[in-house]
Amino acid sequence: MLSAIVGAIVLGGWSAGLIGLVFGAGFVALVFGDVNADRTLIIAGIIALALSSAGFFLTGVISERLPLGHLETYRQPLAAVASVIVAAVGFLTGETLLILAGTMGVAAFIGIHLALRMHRR
Repeated sequence: MLSAIVGAIVLGGWSAGLIGLVFGAGFVALVFGDVNADRTLIIAGIIALALSSAGFFLTGVISERLPLGHLETYRQPLAAVASVIVAAVGFLTGETLLILAGTMGVAAFIGIHLALRMHRR
């Protein structure tokens, strides 16, 4: 969890440390929810991890430290569509990992496009 906070600070300065904190909280919620079979904690963890994913990608684009390969991959609409499909399959099958992967992929797409929109203004 500490590395998530430090990574966010490296990407976007001290104010971005909150993104790493949200990541850590989401991870803890997801693990505790999975261990205790608490669906509410699992969903809360997935939401927090998706928010942190959007935050990491947004901060990476704004700071220009996001690797170009990640930017070119996750900014494509097809990547978002594929992520939605993965999340939907996860919801239908009850697979937490698929839900997490899909929502984080969509969040990365959203974070990149928010940053690009902010950058154009």
